[in-house]
Amino acid sequence: MKRLIAPLLWLLLLIPIPLEANDTIRLGEAAQKRVGIQTEQVGVHSFAERFRIVGEVVRTPGTTITIETSVKGRVEEVRVAPGAAVKAHQPLLVLRSHDIYCLANDLLKLNVKRNYMEDRYRAGRELYALEGISHLELEMRRREFFNAKLEFEQARNRLLELGYTPQEVDRILRGKGAKDLLEVRSPAEGVVLQTPVQQHDWVKAFHPLVVIGDPDQLELRFEIPPAESLRIGTGDRVEFMPAGKTDRIGTALVLTPIPEVDPETRTVAVRAEILSFPGPLLPGVFIEGTVAGANERSAPSVPEGAVIRIGDRDHVFVRKGPKAFEPRPVRLGRFDGERYEVLEGVKVGEEIVTRGVFFLKSALIKGKGEDD
Repeated sequence: MKRLIAPLLWLLLLIPIPLEANDTIRLGEAAQKRVGIQTEQVGVHSFAERFRIVGEVVRTPGTTITIETSVKGRVEEVRVAPGAAVKAHQPLLVLRSHDIYCLANDLLKLNVKRNYMEDRYRAGRELYALEGISHLELEMRRREFFNAKLEFEQARNRLLELGYTPQEVDRILRGKGAKDLLEVRSPAEGVVLQTPVQQHDWVKAFHPLVVIGDPDQLELRFEIPPAESLRIGTGDRVEFMPAGKTDRIGTALVLTPIPEVDPETRTVAVRAEILSFPGPLLPGVFIEGTVAGANERSAPSVPEGAVIRIGDRDHVFVRKGPKAFEPRPVRLGRFDGERYEVLEGVKVGEEIVTRGVFFLKSALIKGKGEDD
């Protein structure tokens, strides 16, 4: 017989119950404590249209520098490691490259050519003053000198752009010999974020060598359907958490969405500035959360656990005294994942049951409560 009672009770809970105005459950204080009754006052909560999102933590655009070089070669030495703070012009690694040797020798040849053309042009001006050459000949010598000078400056600037200092270039020009080693230096102050190469690696031209930047400059990037992107604007609030880590919640604000649909995913990418997070964040971490639209409003609210279905309507139980609880039908509005907006049924300040609601519904079905 006992085996039949539990299934019958479940069936009774599913049967619509007509409630009268004076339906009230009475429970003594000891009974309330025994079944775990807990209450709270109805408060005001801000609600906005929310969208579920998934995305990842990324580095903020413009806060990193990928250092590379236009020559190929072999990495002779890596002088920094991820996490190291570096200053502007600090050597990061040494690259051995035959291209560097060729460029240095080309500079020497062009320097000889420039000096020769300069002497020839100077001599031409002297001859022209003596009417020994024509003006056309003098103009030709001038053009040859300036072309040679331009070629020399281009070769010199090429070495400077690769990382040679002006003193090192002058050393080559003084005949101290061309070398095939290049010290790759940091263009700015920062922190080493990545070193994609190791010692003895062969690298091609424009291969990433070192990445520096500010490790604290992170943001969120998530993708949403194009239709939803029209309802999200700059400044909308984002609540997020690392995937699977529901105990750590951060906040962010939407930056300008990128107004472009990805041809592969058919979604719109949105950036969000991280405002707060309880702990460190790393680039590449997947996140999930919600975005609150701009049409936010404040309204009375109740927690999700306070609402229970009785008959064909949602109800909450309102405390009417130390031992009395009244079932109250409510009309619900928005839900933010934790709380419901209450459009009708309860007022701010009324005390509602947040735990033990299922027991009160069972007592309502049986038509009686419990005394102490």
